[in-house]
Amino acid sequence: EDHIKTVAEHFPNPYAWDVVNEAVEDYEDSLLRSSQWRDIIGDDFIEKAFIFAGKYIKNGAKLFYNDYNETVPEKCKKICRLVRELKETSPISGLGLQAHYNMYTMPMDDVKRSMEEYAKLGLTIHITELDVPAFDREDNTLIGEPTAEMLQMQEEYYEQLFALYREYREVIECVTFWGVADDATWLSYWPIEGRENAPLFFDKNHNPKPVFDRVTKF
Repeated sequence: EDHIKTVAEHFPNPYAWDVVNEAVEDYEDSLLRSSQWRDIIGDDFIEKAFIFAGKYIKNGAKLFYNDYNETVPEKCKKICRLVRELKETSPISGLGLQAHYNMYTMPMDDVKRSMEEYAKLGLTIHITELDVPAFDREDNTLIGEPTAEMLQMQEEYYEQLFALYREYREVIECVTFWGVADDATWLSYWPIEGRENAPLFFDKNHNPKPVFDRVTKF
């Protein structure tokens, strides 16, 4: 409570707040990941965090739960279960989807299915960390710069993705990228150092790439 009170006093009028981030377990049967918050407080630490955030933020800011791997079917089910429980006991009002998508292993049908489930929750949805690398994130053997074929595939994936976002425009309030241009992205050093993943809409010189027009001039 002291932690949340301190943050609320430092930022007294937020538009939105990711109150709890990445608490759902990825692969095991358990609903929640292990964390110091959970170990010290218990499984209800998430509920308490939202209650305290609602107590100390007075301007009606939207209070979000945010997570990654949100299109994986089993994790999608867990996130939906957690959010439904929180709606019963806390002032949660939004769901953040990180959207670090791998176009080689994450078909658009999976994104669509997960979005359909999240839209049913009755919360505001924010896309919070969007990027789509040109390389397969799970293939650590490929290096260098993406081929023209890779970039074409990336453009088509982004185009389909934003068509989906517009389809759900009644619940998706905003889309935030995880970076602005390709000169500053975490994918320059993960999963391998120096690979030109080119995941964003602006190149290293901050010029718009062809994908920018494909998505904005619909």
